Amino acid sequence: MNPTIQLVRELIDLESLDIVEDVQKPWGKYLTYVRNKDIRELLPAAKDLFRNHPDDYFVTLKHLVLTDELSIQSHDERDEAWYLDSGNAMVYRARAGRSPEEDIMALRQEGFPKEGCIYIPRDTLHTAVRHSREPALIMEISLGTAEEEDIVRYYDKHSASRPEADQKQLLLREYDSGLNVPELQARIRDKKKEASDDSPDPALEGFRL
Repeated sequence: MNPTIQLVRELIDLESLDIVEDVQKPWGKYLTYVRNKDIRELLPAAKDLFRNHPDDYFVTLKHLVLTDELSIQSHDERDEAWYLDSGNAMVYRARAGRSPEEDIMALRQEGFPKEGCIYIPRDTLHTAVRHSREPALIMEISLGTAEEEDIVRYYDKHSASRPEADQKQLLLREYDSGLNVPELQARIRDKKKEASDDSPDPALEGFRL
């Protein structure tokens, strides 16, 4: 876990911040309070701790209001931490670095801890799925440069409702039919079995953070 992100969580006063973005998405919406702000400006009480840090200490604070399933994605330029503030959700994570199918097969499900967060380093596949009747409210703290363009999408059950430019980003298309993560993994597994005549593939061994 990145201690800087934990410090932001402990010291930030959300009630003192205004919502600067309220963006509707197929999976719900997100509310942005801070985007790419120097941590020394965001937390003046702690600025001495970051006096000698490089200029990439930029923080973005969001609430994800999750009513369905996020796309499976990764980021190149930022680390993230998710804190569950209300509702319930399951998270899937895996390190990137193989083929898209193998990376998705490596995803492992985990619930939110009672205290603390789920940490998502850059170059980590991740998604979240609502597991409660009410929306899941997830606080997302990003450290690094947080731009919407910094998204590698592997699979998106909502791709048909996205702009054409977003659809072209997808690394996997043939499985895009509203599947959830376990069903997607099952389809990939079955297809790989057909292609390899049921030979085991050691490259599909799971990675767990």
